[in-house]
Amino acid sequence: MPQSKNSLGGRPEQRENVDFLVDRFGIASPKAADLVTDDEREADALSSQKNAREHGKDDLAGTPVPEAPSEDHVADSDEEALKPVLRNRKS
Repeated sequence: MPQSKNSLGGRPEQRENVDFLVDRFGIASPKAADLVTDDEREADALSSQKNAREHGKDDLAGTPVPEAPSEDHVADSDEEALKPVLRNRKS
């Protein structure tokens, strides 16, 4: 595999290969980067870039968020069925 010595972070196809190995096979990004390139500094850069992309992605973006209740206190529906305590039997 030809290496580009002047650009750290790898070529676009190397980044895609690291993404593929991590996303499809669950390989850790440092190991995936080592499989893609023989250059240790380039592998570190590829791994760091993959981690930065993962942390920058919000998996829950666009999902609906529940609305806040209109009241702070919501009464239990079974409170009416409870008997009131008139006295405490501690004798």
